[in-house]
Amino acid sequence: MLKENGVGVIVDVVFNHRGGADELESFHVVKVDPDDRSKTLSGHYEIRSYTKFTFPGRGDTYSSFLWDFTCFTGVDYAEGEEGNGI
Repeated sequence: MLKENGVGVIVDVVFNHRGGADELESFHVVKVDPDDRSKTLSGHYEIRSYTKFTFPGRGDTYSSFLWDFTCFTGVDYAEGEEGNGI
């Protein structure tokens, strides 16, 4: 509808914000001290978080690269985690 009315859309995405992905993924993490990320606060455990960016509307138009959990060093949200802000 926007295009039909001569309106273009621009999206400004900052991937380091680690939010707003297209899909949940499961992967293993450790909790770290929020003031010193080099200090580990837990052992490895599995979480589910929104880290998979598939860009369904784009397809492979500009790139076939897909962002997933391997592209990030931390997340702000984990499904079912109490308090979040991991």
